[in-house]
This record gives sequence, C-alpha cells and structure tokens, in this order.
Amino acid sequence: MTDDRHPTLPRFLSDLGSSLAARFARLGELVYLDNTISNQQKTVALTEDRHPNMPGRLCNLSGSQEIRFHRLDQLTDLEDAISNQQKAVEFTVDKHPNSLPLES
Repeated sequence: MTDDRHPTLPRFLSDLGSSLAARFARLGELVYLDNTISNQQKTVALTEDRHPNMPGRLCNLSGSQEIRFHRLDQLTDLEDAISNQQKAVEFTVDKHPNSLPLES
C-alpha cells in the first residue's frame, strides 16, 4: 500500500475514482459510486489547500455526490456537493493557475 505521505497518492486515488465512476456509469451498481466518492474524499483530504488541483478535485467529488443524490434522494449528498463546490470557488483565487478570467 502506498504511504499516505507519498506525493503522488492523491493523483493515484483520483485516477482510481475516475475508473470506478466509469464502472458505475456502465453497470449502475451503487457500490462503485460509493467507492468513487470514498477515493475522491481521500484525494481531497491528502491534497494541500494551495495545490493547483484542489479546486478540480473538489468539483469531481461534488459531481459524484450530486449523482448519488439523484440516485438515492438523500439531501446530505446534495448539501455535501454544494459545500464542495463552494470550497472549490474559494480555493480558485485570481492568481490560481486554474482561474478563469471574469466575464464582463
């Protein structure tokens, strides 16, 4: 098992989450979506707030939580999704490499 302090572990977990999400999309089995969310949550937990990939990782997690909300109709999933979207916005500051220019 890769040590939690390994610098590439968050990327590996993110990739695993993406593969599990694809399996869920194909098979529709909730266990794959639950595992996707679990891996994405660990990815976020292991990513430093200032890391340039943090907003994207939060958005990936949020998207999976929203999918589970639509599947199970549990309001906590939607609340978690919104919270993670808000965090992604907060982490995306003007000088962040993933920031988009403001629309006029």
